[in-house]
Amino acid sequence: MLEFGVFFASCTFFSESPELDSEIRSGIEQSSKIILLSGEEKYQRSEESTFLTLPEWFIVYSAREYADFVEQKNSPSGFPYFRSITQYWENYCSVTALTHKEYGFNMGNHVMLFVIGNSFTAEYAMKGLYENTFGRVTEWISTSAFTEEDAYASQVSREYALFLDHTPFYSFPYAKKLQGLWTETSFFGDEFLRKWERRFSLTLEYGIKSLYSSFIRSATGAAYAPTDDEILLITSPLLPALQHSSDRIAVVNSYKEELQLVRIPRYQAFTDTILDLKDQDIVIYEIAGNDRIALTALAPFDWSQELEKGIVHYSLPVLTRPDVQRVFIEVSVTQLLFLLRELHHQDIIIEHLYDY
Repeated sequence: MLEFGVFFASCTFFSESPELDSEIRSGIEQSSKIILLSGEEKYQRSEESTFLTLPEWFIVYSAREYADFVEQKNSPSGFPYFRSITQYWENYCSVTALTHKEYGFNMGNHVMLFVIGNSFTAEYAMKGLYENTFGRVTEWISTSAFTEEDAYASQVSREYALFLDHTPFYSFPYAKKLQGLWTETSFFGDEFLRKWERRFSLTLEYGIKSLYSSFIRSATGAAYAPTDDEILLITSPLLPALQHSSDRIAVVNSYKEELQLVRIPRYQAFTDTILDLKDQDIVIYEIAGNDRIALTALAPFDWSQELEKGIVHYSLPVLTRPDVQRVFIEVSVTQLLFLLRELHHQDIIIEHLYDY
């Protein structure tokens, strides 16, 4: 814990709190109280989590980028493992700096980020070292570095990235993927040495991850209650046609004929659902009792970062796409749909909304 405390202190450099739009209708606070008193005890979620979930999602983005990289038949040794490690901790330090003054220290979030950050660091460091030594040697002596095992690993990486959109990493079926490596790829074929080197390295990787995931799954189950898969919003009335056209949106209750309590899914489905709402004539007043939310967008590297609504806090390059930057933005919940339309009109890709 001493190491953790020292690292946290090194991240909490001075950062000015932004001036935010404070337009919140007077009825919202009263409605929030009504919700809490009416049995919706899971309504309120901690606002700082919208910032502190970014490093966790960076691991998802890195998995996607690795899958894209190897699917294009690039050699695994060419992937920027060590720069990815650096970016994880840059994201962690940046969001820590944004939250520590206003929200204090959220022990649960920071311990979780420190644990998964260290496991991500260990995994990528070992892969980077292996791929740039033994892996690179078999690349050199092979006429084609992309084997049947490489194709299988690329497929597993893609499945893993999609899996993380809705389920914690430690539930991924690594043991099943290890079995598939030995049953779905042939024992003999071209580039025999490279083929068996890949088979050995992937067996070691999937085996270790299976054991580690089992340990984390057991520890998490003992320490924490199951996570909620849904989140609640206060909005202006939704159009009946919209309610009926989406199975992800459920109106729970109405207040004063002007406000509705709406339930939608969390994780990646949260982003997809809110994007479906961006062109609707509605206003979102609160999300899980909060009036601020963070998001990331993918923009050309020369984008001006000028927005009418929203505050750009920082940006980092997408390591496998040097012409693209990942931009971290904060916005008032009441202005969220306006900002999404603004980004869309600038041809900026909304990557993810962070749902506390």
